[in-house]
Amino acid sequence: MDKDHIIVTIGIIANVFSMLSYFTSIPTFKTMIKKKAVEDFNQIPYVLTFITCEAWVVYSFITLFGWLMLLSNGIGIVIYGIYLVIFMKYAKNQRQTTLICLGVCTIVLLVVFGLIYKLSKGITYDHTIGWSCVICSIITNLYSTKTMVVDTGDLKPMSLPSTIVSMLSASLWVTFGYLDKSVPVTLANGINLLISALQMILLVVFSNSKQEQTGTVMENL
Repeated sequence: MDKDHIIVTIGIIANVFSMLSYFTSIPTFKTMIKKKAVEDFNQIPYVLTFITCEAWVVYSFITLFGWLMLLSNGIGIVIYGIYLVIFMKYAKNQRQTTLICLGVCTIVLLVVFGLIYKLSKGITYDHTIGWSCVICSIITNLYSTKTMVVDTGDLKPMSLPSTIVSMLSASLWVTFGYLDKSVPVTLANGINLLISALQMILLVVFSNSKQEQTGTVMENL
């Protein structure tokens, strides 16, 4: 098997795990539909993920194996678009804000990429778009972790299955980026892999701490 076939194979497997990571939010939205209420749900991480997928779609058109990234992020746009539609259905008071945020962010993204296209030439354009995608990915990952876990002090959003899927997905895309010699793909997913590894450590520490507390309570009984 030559290098190109290896890259395509890894890219296809990475797509599968990316889709699995998208589906990890389904329980949250099933609960939302069941209760017909959004409660304290924060839609901003989903808006940022939607915008980040848009950025990677643009980058996919200027890379050799871009169709693999186009597939992954195109599906991401569809799935996160559905999530946001469900959110807006049950959060009518936040519907306008969400739509404005999506629209403004998308317009800004297109304007920035358009200016980059006008001001850059050749390989410089590829690199600039790629680094822009990296920045989008970093902001999305850090903000999502901060708002869903750090600010709330709740580790429930970081379930073990979703964290494992995220780690496997990031690992595969890092490998894909390395073989494809795409520094932006390698770096963005390398950072995502690091964040997922830190989440895994938090889950293990929290789980052990909870078991110790349970054991202490049982002994006192």
